Amino acid sequence: MQVNFVISVGANIYRGYDLKTVFENLSKIGVKYVDIDFIKTVTGFGKQSELTHLTEKDLERAEEIKALMEKYNLKSITFSGHVDLSLKEDVGLFLKKMEFAKALGVKYISTNAGPLVREKEFFENIDVVEKKARELDMIVCLETEMPGDIIQKGEDGVEVLRRIDSPYVKMTYDFGNTYYASRGGVDLVEDFERSLDFIGNLHFKDAILENGTYRYCTIGEGIIEYRKIADVLKKHGRTFPITIEIPYYFESVNWSPFKMTDEKRDLEEINKMVKKSMEFIESILK
Repeated sequence: MQVNFVISVGANIYRGYDLKTVFENLSKIGVKYVDIDFIKTVTGFGKQSELTHLTEKDLERAEEIKALMEKYNLKSITFSGHVDLSLKEDVGLFLKKMEFAKALGVKYISTNAGPLVREKEFFENIDVVEKKARELDMIVCLETEMPGDIIQKGEDGVEVLRRIDSPYVKMTYDFGNTYYASRGGVDLVEDFERSLDFIGNLHFKDAILENGTYRYCTIGEGIIEYRKIADVLKKHGRTFPITIEIPYYFESVNWSPFKMTDEKRDLEEINKMVKKSMEFIESILK
């Protein structure tokens, strides 16, 4: 049975490799969709070049990057363009990211809403973003994020999106983020099922928790119950774009803030992780 989901691979697993190398390797293993990342680096968390594949200057190179994608038979339907939408200075950059993503053919762009302490500012800024999304016919997806953020789980996102009340603003449900933010305390299957009507796309992260250390791994080899997630999707007859994310270089000890390790895996190992993840996801969605 054919899988009707668009499954993209997040470029973040290819940490330290340029886009040409990323595209070349994805094409080599049969991937058709790539989720390119231009993610705002958290202060003190790491260098911009260590966490994302694009810079602001690259936003002027949309046609060049699209041509490079086409050379390797790749398309993009989702884009990781995270900023903090509670900060007015971040909104302008995000609008530029939206225009860039639209030029690549992207329909869904993910971002952070921001921290709960600046919820008021977020709601002041989201109107500008929603207007741009409507103009571009794109969907802005607010991602389930880290402890202290406005949206940490699906239930939070439902409340926010009901208030915004726009078909152009939805949620990115990131299972790995939600598990971490709740320290495993949220029933992901139930929370996800209750959020279905407010979701735009899905981020599949899987994680291993060993001796108090939480780190990301190949999809299907960790603690996230993706078979049950697939059952929910089948039960409701729902399909969403799925992005595979494996930031293997992040780790948290005893639920402390993530730290970034110096690990950089070779291309053969990364390709193997991607291929195994794709095969697992396709098998559970059939």
